[in-house]
Amino acid sequence: MPPQVVGVWCGGRNDAPEGHWTYAFTRDGRFAMQNARIGSLSGYVVASGHVMEFHSTGLKAPVASTWEVRADPVVGDMLFLDGFSYVRGSCTS
Repeated sequence: MPPQVVGVWCGGRNDAPEGHWTYAFTRDGRFAMQNARIGSLSGYVVASGHVMEFHSTGLKAPVASTWEVRADPVVGDMLFLDGFSYVRGSCTS
């Protein structure tokens, strides 16, 4: 797992009916994602370059997403997954 991704992130589509998602990534490649309306999913991520492949028994097949971390002068680090922005911290905190 790229070190700049490790941690907890909140974000996603602002216009999504289900609201935002919380993602948590660990150093050893595990992930958990949670949404207050939909539920949660966990598994592991394989990262290669700027693509993460999410693997979970809750998915029919692995899901590939592009990623990037950028520093914002106002909010700090921002993670972009498939172009959607996430800031550090849980959506429920």
